[in-house]
Amino acid sequence: MSIPLYKRRWFKLGMLFVIIGVFSYGLAAVQTAKYEKEFPHLSKNDRELFLEKVNSNETADLSEMSKEEKDRLQNVTMLHGLYQTYTYVGWVFIILGIICMLLSTKEPQVPVLENEEDENGT
Repeated sequence: MSIPLYKRRWFKLGMLFVIIGVFSYGLAAVQTAKYEKEFPHLSKNDRELFLEKVNSNETADLSEMSKEEKDRLQNVTMLHGLYQTYTYVGWVFIILGIICMLLSTKEPQVPVLENEEDENGT
């Protein structure tokens, strides 16, 4: 009557959540690292960027950049922020998966009608 842990419904659902979470986190981490390698200022938080601007007297003009470079920077900045969000989404899915897997240990073991007939000898 006792179903093995790996065959329980909630355990399978938890494993699916964990797989989705690991995939989402991995993909987002790889993409963010790629963008941070191309544009190093994306890896810094706002406080570090502000302190850099205050400490350096140089003014970085965006007017020196061409229109294509400006568009590329804007698109990469947007995608970098989106992928950073997906790293958190990956963690949420992983945690939900672990919770579902833990819930599967408390899943009630309901006897199947076939098992009842076998025990009664019919």
